[in-house]
Amino acid sequence: MEPDDEHEEGSSGPLLPPDDRLWRHPSELALFSSARTAVPASTESGGDIRMWPVALLSGVVGALLATAAVYSMGGFTHHVTIPALERDVDATPVVTLAATGAPSGFVLGAERVQASCVVLLARNKHGSEVSNGVIFRSDGMMLTTAHTVAGAQSLSATVGGSRRVTARLVALDAASDLAVVKLAGV
Repeated sequence: MEPDDEHEEGSSGPLLPPDDRLWRHPSELALFSSARTAVPASTESGGDIRMWPVALLSGVVGALLATAAVYSMGGFTHHVTIPALERDVDATPVVTLAATGAPSGFVLGAERVQASCVVLLARNKHGSEVSNGVIFRSDGMMLTTAHTVAGAQSLSATVGGSRRVTARLVALDAASDLAVVKLAGV
C-alpha cells in the first residue's frame, strides 16, 4: 500500500483516530495490543478494582441507615383494622346527674343502666380474676378489659347484679387492653 492510497482526494480531511473508526489496519492492531499490555489490569476496564468493596460497603451502610430511619418513624408497625361489631343502637336517652337534678334521680338512673352492667369472673390455671364490663349490643356482646380474660379457661358473668350466665371470648386486643365477650342467653 502506497502512502497516497491511505488518503483519497475526495475525502474531507485527515483520518479519524483509531478509536473512532469502525475498522483498523492490521499494523494499528499490533501497535495497540502492545500499548494495552502496558496499562495496569485494574484500570483497563474503566475503574479501579479496589473501588468495588468501597462501593459495596457504601450501599450496605446506606441501606442500614435508611432501614433505621424508617423503623424509628414507625414504618414497620403492623396495624390491624377490626370492623365494628355494633349493629343495634339503644336509642334511650342517657341519664346524667345534671339531667335528674337530685340524688334520687341518680339512683333511678343507676337502676335504668344496671341491666347493661356486668361482673365477669375469669378462671384460669393461676386462679380467678374479676372484671367489670358493659353490654353494648342487644345480642349479649360485652366490652371488658383484655388482661383479665386473656388465657381464661372458663368465663361466667353476673348481669344486672343478679342473673348468672356463661360467657365466651370473641376478640382480644392486648395493645388497647380491650376484649369482646359474648354472653350466653342474653
